[in-house]
Amino acid sequence: MNFVRRIAICSIAFLCFGFSSFSQKWSILNKLNELVKAHKDDVFILCRGTRLKTSIISRQFNLSDSAINHVAVGFVENDQLLIFNVSDLTIGNSAITKETLKTFVQSSDVYCLSIWRLKTNRQSLEYFKKSCYDLFAKKIVFDAQFNLRDDDTLYCSEFSARMLNTILNEKDAFIPQKKVLNKAFYIAYLQRQLLTYYPVDFFLSNKNVQLLYKEQF
Repeated sequence: MNFVRRIAICSIAFLCFGFSSFSQKWSILNKLNELVKAHKDDVFILCRGTRLKTSIISRQFNLSDSAINHVAVGFVENDQLLIFNVSDLTIGNSAITKETLKTFVQSSDVYCLSIWRLKTNRQSLEYFKKSCYDLFAKKIVFDAQFNLRDDDTLYCSEFSARMLNTILNEKDAFIPQKKVLNKAFYIAYLQRQLLTYYPVDFFLSNKNVQLLYKEQF
C-alpha cells in the first residue's frame, strides 16, 4: 500500500469516526431535553470532557479519577435547559456564557457528557435563577491564575460552586480544596506552592447530588 493511499484511508476513517460521534451527540439531545424537563424543579450540574491539551492538564487537579474537565450549572426555563458557565474560550466582553445543551456539546473535541441534579424547592430554584442572571449581566474575566480573592474573575468550577452555594445551607456548602504543587511548571505559572481552588468535580463530595445521565461519544 503506497503512502498516498494510506493517507486517504486514514482520512476517510477519521471523517467517518467524526461523523459517527457528531450523529451520536445530536441523536441524544431530544432525549436529554425530555429527561431534564421531568426534573424541571431541580438545579443541574453539567460536565464535559474534551481533548484539548489545557483540559487534559486540568484533570490532574480533580478530586477523583475523572474524565471531566469542564463544569457548568443550569436549569429548565420555557421547557429548555439553559446552561451557564465560565470559559477561557468565550468570544465577547465577558467570560460567562448562557447556552443550550446543543452548543455545550457541539465541539468535536467534546468526547463525554454527564448531567447531575440537585433537588431543590421552588423558592430556592427561583433564587438560583436570579443569581445566575445577575452574574451573567456583569463583565466577568476568566481567572487564569485560579485566585479566589477577586469576585469579578472566575473559572468554571469556581463559578459553579459559587452559584450552587447561593441555595445551600452552611453545612452543605462547597468549600475550596488545598493542593501542594510539586511541579516546577505549576509553581512558576501560579507563583505559589499551595493552591486553594475548586476542582472541576468539586460537587461529587455532596451526597445530595445525583447522576442523571452519562454518555461517552
